[in-house]
Amino acid sequence: ARAEAPIGPLSARVASGTIVGVSRTGDRVLVTVEAPRRLEVELPASRFEAMRVGEGDSVEVDPSTGELSPRGR
Repeated sequence: ARAEAPIGPLSARVASGTIVGVSRTGDRVLVTVEAPRRLEVELPASRFEAMRVGEGDSVEVDPSTGELSPRGR
């Protein structure tokens, strides 16, 4: 396994990527992000809807906290 270079100047922890899948279960949403390795983040549906993002949108993910945020807004 090769070591990964930090992604962006802010933090090596935050990964930028694209949403490749959204799956809803009740009031939870499982979001799959390709960033460049695949990450899965589960969050409340209300929070996901408030972000106004969907498949194909660019987002940032902090794998250590599971925080998902829209990118470039």
